[in-house]
Amino acid sequence: SGFFIYYRGCGVNTTKRLKKLGFNTISILEEVNTHIEFQEEILNEEASRLGIPINKKTSKFKRQIESYYSADFILCPSTFVAKSFIKKGFDPDKLIINNFGREILNKDITIETNENEFKLLYVGQIHYRKGLRYAIEAFKKMSYLRKKFYLVGPITGPSGIDLKKLPKNIIYLGVLKGKELQNIYKQCSAFVLPSLEEGLALVQSEALNASLPLITTKNSGGEDLITNGKEGYIVPPGDEEKLLNCFEKLSFDIQLRRKMRYAAHQ
Repeated sequence: SGFFIYYRGCGVNTTKRLKKLGFNTISILEEVNTHIEFQEEILNEEASRLGIPINKKTSKFKRQIESYYSADFILCPSTFVAKSFIKKGFDPDKLIINNFGREILNKDITIETNENEFKLLYVGQIHYRKGLRYAIEAFKKMSYLRKKFYLVGPITGPSGIDLKKLPKNIIYLGVLKGKELQNIYKQCSAFVLPSLEEGLALVQSEALNASLPLITTKNSGGEDLITNGKEGYIVPPGDEEKLLNCFEKLSFDIQLRRKMRYAAHQ
């Protein structure tokens, strides 16, 4: 009796052995991203657009698929992840949605300084999976002139972005940690996570913790954290025009930004 909880792709042999030995154990696989086939379809489509070689399926891929079927339940960090499994034919009763938790660091709302300057922030990997190129193109098209876009995070693969050719008001800060990272959150007007595929990105909670309006996509798990139009905006992935519309609204309407900051903090 009891529970066996394991990370994706790691518990197949143990699950089989427990069943063979007759143990009445409930096996729960923890998945942090969408169903791997669903994920690959999204990433391969974007890679094809960028002319990047498509990843080939390996034994690790097959092992992960096997682990899905050997588990009694699959622990999903967001509704979006659960939906990806349902689309691949899984019974909704096999899926447990449990959002990642977060520590509330700021009990008081963070007040933005110099509200006439719109300062957008992205924190995450510099990789095409994050859809960052769509946010950059949308930012470039903004009619609001007093604007800056800060990019924070490690370069983890091809991104479709040439960091050396960015305009002066798009600033790549590299990897920041601790107080440096906290300070950049405090300085900004809004946070964007334009991901094409995520389980439930923790930076979204960090943004809310810093009282930042959150602009995210339907493929980030963000729908479990915010209501569209209240604490921020939820847009379709890869939709440059929708991102631009959100940036324009928040840059010109300071009262709206204040209202969303308060809602984000709440």
